[in-house]
Amino acid sequence: MRIAFTFLTYGTNIFGGIENALFNLTKGLKDIGHEVSVFTSSTYLSTNGNLPANVYQSKHLPTKYDGNVNRLISYLQDHSKLINSDLDSFLEKCKPDHVVVVDPIWGILEATAYINRRNIPISMSYHIANDWPETRPIMERSLLNQYANFFVVSRFLETEIKGKFNVARDVKMKILPNSIDTSLYSDPSSIPEEYIFCNSRIAEGKNVDVLVNAFSTIKDDGLELVLCTGKFPFGDSANVVNKMERLVKELRIENQVKFLPNINWVDVPAMVKKSYAVVLPSTYETFGIAALEASVAGVPLIVADATNFKNLVKRNALFFTPNAIEDLSKKIRTLRRNYKYYRDKSSKDKVHFINNFDNIVVAERLVNEIHSNNV
Repeated sequence: MRIAFTFLTYGTNIFGGIENALFNLTKGLKDIGHEVSVFTSSTYLSTNGNLPANVYQSKHLPTKYDGNVNRLISYLQDHSKLINSDLDSFLEKCKPDHVVVVDPIWGILEATAYINRRNIPISMSYHIANDWPETRPIMERSLLNQYANFFVVSRFLETEIKGKFNVARDVKMKILPNSIDTSLYSDPSSIPEEYIFCNSRIAEGKNVDVLVNAFSTIKDDGLELVLCTGKFPFGDSANVVNKMERLVKELRIENQVKFLPNINWVDVPAMVKKSYAVVLPSTYETFGIAALEASVAGVPLIVADATNFKNLVKRNALFFTPNAIEDLSKKIRTLRRNYKYYRDKSSKDKVHFINNFDNIVVAERLVNEIHSNNV
């Protein structure tokens, strides 16, 4: 089967969850023998090598993003004729059996009001709710469109979308979760090192400051805290990172906290596998790839008792009250005192995540859903 995707950015080593998810899904599809194509911008392609998908770069798509959604939408609308013409050329060239639009705005096609004159079946895939004032009109329009399938990454996201958009209440949504290459995280001989890893970027809403404050209360425990400062593709995160660095200095824990620069995707599994534990203080995750990585690796995991974490890792994680520094400190100490128990439990539970969230498993799920609709 020939499957095409549309999304503004595609490549490797991009510190964005949707980019990671799209790459993994296209890799899974290629691994099971399907021909995959992606319609995207050139933003992250010049420095990338081999990719699992054939890529069509539209020169009319934006290549820089400042985080202002209004400006992005205006750009897509102002250049819609040229972008849609490129999209026609893309479809003519790759002749897909099915197209998956990854998000109404960042997936391009809905924002540019593309008209499907080829009668190619098209599905919409949601990774976020898009309920900001700027994005609501396009989101609502997408929910009213006659797409072949409406995919969501989690039941939590489906509930959120249906709760915030009346037009979505009767829309049948199918779960297509994010995935990872689970073979990269399987290493029974891996010996944990003395660091807590937050494999989530420092950004607004990720609540890394809660973790830093909690960690400062156990700074004499011999553990190190490792944080990621990767650049976000849709905005500048430098100010948030600088604020975090100042907080670390104020708490006088500079010697116990390590800020990683942009790290390549290939290096992430080793960082996760060798970590003493993974802690994720974010209070809003529609899926939670970072939590999945720890779970597949069998590494003890502490997360905020919020959003999709409650569904995704309810069998293996320790939960703390969202934004509660004292409770997070308590959970880290609990893990420290009972480490063997939590390490053994995490190791046993990882089979569940491997069986349900491997790239190939999710890719097969997508293909089955497409076939089940007789498209």
